[in-house]
Amino acid sequence: INEVSNIKFIIELFLFLNLIILVFIYFKKYLENKLNKNVDEQVIMPFIKHLINLPSKAISNRTTGEIMTRINDLNNIKTLITNAFITLSIDILLALVSCFALCYLNFTLTLTLVAILLTYLIANIIWLKYLTKVIVSDIELETDFNSLLTNYLQGLTSIKNINNTSFFLNKKKKKNNIFINHHYKLDSLLNIYNLVNN
Repeated sequence: INEVSNIKFIIELFLFLNLIILVFIYFKKYLENKLNKNVDEQVIMPFIKHLINLPSKAISNRTTGEIMTRINDLNNIKTLITNAFITLSIDILLALVSCFALCYLNFTLTLTLVAILLTYLIANIIWLKYLTKVIVSDIELETDFNSLLTNYLQGLTSIKNINNTSFFLNKKKKKNNIFINHHYKLDSLLNIYNLVNN
């Protein structure tokens, strides 16, 4: 009877914990959607309105590729900020609850866990500084490539008329290879980062 009640307790505890996890996941997605909507309304739409209201001279100095890259960058930043905010707030809440529970069970274990988490946090901060530099460089390379491609497409007729397509294709290919290799490096770093964080 004791074994059966222990198994029943473990199953009930497991189901209860899964239910709590599901509620947190739902709450996290709900907050993420709400925050995305607010950021879209407060940041992205005013940015697009600002872009439309810029003088023609300011817009003519930028290519369509540059402008589109900046809008995409804004969306990427929005996603990054909302995910970081939601994850951080929920994770801090879970960490505090877990810390109090662990403190109650074993104080030495709690101190060990806090020391490991602080080490992990410091390593993460150092890693993110390096990753930020790589991401900024990737954005610049993507902007250069998009600008070159947009200019090439806009002047395609002229380029064909002067029979100079091979020069422009080679130039585009070099930029494309640089961007692809750099983006591959960034994706590899992000995979390592995600592996370590999971």
